[in-house]
Amino acid sequence: MRFPRVATDADETAAGRQLARGFPALRFETDLEHGFERACAASSRWVAAIAYGLACLGAAGLAYSGRNLPAAALETVLVPIAFLLPGSLWRTRAAWAVGGLVLLWAAVFLKSTTLDPVLESVAWTHGGVLAIAAALGYAREYALRIAYLQALVITHLGERDGLTHLANRRMFDRYLESVWQQCIADKALLVLLLVDIDNFRKFNDRFGLEAGDDCVRRVAGAVGASAARPLDFCARYSGIQFAVLLTNPDRLYAEDLPARVRSAVAALAIAHPDSPNGRQVTVSVGVALAVPRPADTSEDFVGLGQAALREAHEAGGNRIAARESESSMVRTGMFRAEVTLAAARRG
Repeated sequence: MRFPRVATDADETAAGRQLARGFPALRFETDLEHGFERACAASSRWVAAIAYGLACLGAAGLAYSGRNLPAAALETVLVPIAFLLPGSLWRTRAAWAVGGLVLLWAAVFLKSTTLDPVLESVAWTHGGVLAIAAALGYAREYALRIAYLQALVITHLGERDGLTHLANRRMFDRYLESVWQQCIADKALLVLLLVDIDNFRKFNDRFGLEAGDDCVRRVAGAVGASAARPLDFCARYSGIQFAVLLTNPDRLYAEDLPARVRSAVAALAIAHPDSPNGRQVTVSVGVALAVPRPADTSEDFVGLGQAALREAHEAGGNRIAARESESSMVRTGMFRAEVTLAAARRG
């Protein structure tokens, strides 16, 4: 039995199987290990470790002074205690237990190079206690790791849209609020892209709900793949609407991304005979920009993006429209013109 340090080690559980299928980013061993270690951290960690170390030194002192049996009895109690120290992983606890035993027997051998039968039996007892405590401690941590992994997966499942595997609306709202406050503090630019599938009701009427779900899934994949920066956040905002948040993006990147999203969806070449835009599925993109101020609200920012999206739809769809808040540090209209030029360059 090994610790479930990667997702596939927990495949015996439904949560582990879901993790392996839907969250490959969590398969990195170090991420999971460090996350579990942080979850185990306790404020009393160093206090307990120092107290344990002093107790081991006390046992070694007793042995050095010739009181071997009291020292051995104390160390017999300390070995299993080592595997209960708060805020440490199993390997750290094992190191503490072995270290205490080494310290004790080093003190014994400093006084005498031979063991009498009593001390020899004590040595065997210590070995047995160490083996049993290590096995029980290992099993306990294994169970804790499985529970931690399952809780992690449940948390992620609650933040993901089941159809597209993008973040869901609840996660978007929480993330927007956090980056909104951060941008207020940093006086940084925040960009929101709202992407909506054009004439989707006609697509559903012609091809049915199953084909509609597949279309939404493929469009979501194209939108998510277009947002390439590690900090870009992509979510399913509503049924056929997707949101991309860019925190303090490079100007050229923010100008080019809406056109790349539109081009990526067009490259899917999903047939839509009832669409007036080239007989295939297209999207409209509404872009909102703001440098948030304390008096501003994230709801108004999203409303700005929705207004831009309505503008794109009213222009016939398969368009990009942009709006800037009054707090934006860029001049009103400049971004809108540059987005239009970027869209034209990409065709």
